[in-house]
Amino acid sequence: MSSHQFIPPTHLGEILKEEFLDPIGISQRAFARKIDVPANRINQIVNGKRGITGDTAIRFGLALRTSPEMWLRLQSRYKLEKAQDESDPDLDKKITPVTT
Repeated sequence: MSSHQFIPPTHLGEILKEEFLDPIGISQRAFARKIDVPANRINQIVNGKRGITGDTAIRFGLALRTSPEMWLRLQSRYKLEKAQDESDPDLDKKITPVTT
């Protein structure tokens, strides 16, 4: 019997809140004002209800002194891990590799 525990993927909103906003001591609303976006956008991102666009990644990068690519990589990794977790467990048996 396996003791493997499922660890859900981490949404970039959780990272934004826990690694940046909370340590800085800035509210979601204040951060939204700083990067000139609606406050509900930041709230939806923090709560894992929304991803980010390239434009939002640029704004995060400028405000937090990170790269926009970092934010897009976090989002891509989350989406891929979520898709892998939700995919058909027999998918590898249904797909035939293409060879040359």
